[in-house]
Amino acid sequence: QMLASGSYDTTIRVWNPATGKEERSLSGHTEWVTSVCFSPDGQMLASGSSDKTVRLWNPSTGEEKSSLTGHTSSVTSVCFSPDGKSLASGSRDRTVRLWNPLSGEEKSTLSGSLFCWCPGHIATAEGKAIRVYQMDGKLVAYLVAPSAVSSIACSGERISAGCETGEQVHLRADFLTLEC
Repeated sequence: QMLASGSYDTTIRVWNPATGKEERSLSGHTEWVTSVCFSPDGQMLASGSSDKTVRLWNPSTGEEKSSLTGHTSSVTSVCFSPDGKSLASGSRDRTVRLWNPLSGEEKSTLSGSLFCWCPGHIATAEGKAIRVYQMDGKLVAYLVAPSAVSSIACSGERISAGCETGEQVHLRADFLTLEC
């Protein structure tokens, strides 16, 4: 088991959670590391940074596998899909990009800066807009929340979003019904 942390000093540190000791430090980003995420099998580590890049690493060796470019502003979040076949990165440029983590190829660019994975889908949010896409990037639902969305999460087939004014919004499994 491993634990990873991103830092303002541009490094990623990989820790042994059982001992609390640092195993290795990964260098490559040129600005603050804002997000890190392990692949579901633990064999790959993704990092996002204010330097506008996403980097993929072998967490066991510290080797950088690839640097993914395309965002035009800080990358604020990275997360692998539950099956590990896709990687999403959210950015202040108001896009969520889907990547093939093995090839480093960009698969889709979606509208939004917040995102969450759902079974067979990815949901994004920007402002009051909530969008649900198929894994190929095809838009399947577009809904408007009562106020700006500040967080979004998925549990099974249900998407929940928190709004800046305190409301909570829930989407049912059909992605067409908004419940406040």
